[in-house]
Amino acid sequence: MTGTRKMTLLVSDKKKEIYYAGNPDIVKKYPVIGVLASGKAPEPVVWDSYHLFYALRDSDVTIAGGWHSPLEKGILDALIEGKVNIALFAAKGLEKLLKLVRKLQRKLSQINDTVGLDSSVIGEVADPKTFNTLNRIAGEDHTIIEELEAFSELAGNELMKQQLSQFLKSYSASQIESIPFGIHSGKDRGDLGSGIFFYYKAEDNHFWRFYDVGYNRILDNRLDIFRRIYCKPDTPRIEADIDIYEIKEKVKEAISEDTKAKRAAMMAPKKLDKVQSDLIAILREGVAHRKVDKASAYDIIKILNLPMTSAFIKDLKTVRDLFNNDKNYFELQESLKVFSSQFESSVKVEEEKEPESKSYAPEDLELICYMTLSGQ
Repeated sequence: MTGTRKMTLLVSDKKKEIYYAGNPDIVKKYPVIGVLASGKAPEPVVWDSYHLFYALRDSDVTIAGGWHSPLEKGILDALIEGKVNIALFAAKGLEKLLKLVRKLQRKLSQINDTVGLDSSVIGEVADPKTFNTLNRIAGEDHTIIEELEAFSELAGNELMKQQLSQFLKSYSASQIESIPFGIHSGKDRGDLGSGIFFYYKAEDNHFWRFYDVGYNRILDNRLDIFRRIYCKPDTPRIEADIDIYEIKEKVKEAISEDTKAKRAAMMAPKKLDKVQSDLIAILREGVAHRKVDKASAYDIIKILNLPMTSAFIKDLKTVRDLFNNDKNYFELQESLKVFSSQFESSVKVEEEKEPESKSYAPEDLELICYMTLSGQ
């Protein structure tokens, strides 16, 4: 990939040339453990693997893999929480493949913009965000880790869905519906810390939290919580000597504050990217010199004043750079009209998928269940 360098490593007493981006010391100075997992690993293997790599997350080793299968993604999620070194081994010839797919996407985009496409041409659509992620990793952009950590919970959700599906097959709907709210259980903490899992609900919003007694902290990563509370029908039940009532109020207050903070972040005015400010200034100058239609320009400026994702910002940079090259106000206006239409359509879709976030007071939260983890 762009920005890669070449070095020689001794592998099984043979010299091998490899291309890399990042810090090569993590594979030269530390023991390396490779991860290669089937896409359909059996349940015992899944959980044994999670426990093994969760225990290794702060070790002085390097864990290397392609991180493709659900199990590999779950392991990566556990490792990101610690201090262990992580290496990504991309497929051989990946750069040529990425260039080819990018080229195909550009051609298909041009066709779609002119005569239109009514079906997929090359199968599953390759998400440009994937290419962007790989390029950011190559460029040592450390903020990508935070984004991947948030996204990696999706792989855990798939695993939880599998477990829930198996559970639903074992019990009738009437049995499940008869379970009262507020029930609780307990189990041995194993090699994990003592604490209490709480599941709260407010309207159609669901909140999982785990209170870590040892560190006096509240965790909200669902996959991490799922690992802690996972048990089987024959797992022994243990009643913990923990006073949950004071902790329960702390957790409710924390959930309430989280919802308020999320709501405030959504409502807060977003800072405009420089390219948005640049284009607004260009349009106003065009209006002043009667090179741009005033009504059309002001409609576009309303769109440009809205917060946008990096994908839209990238499109705007292309439009701005083209204008800077040819100074064609007509082409600028037409390009921004198309952009505005696409942006408005995208916003409508996102609003349908994600209803407006609400904030809740502690008394709005209904306790569904809780579980204690305790032991020696």
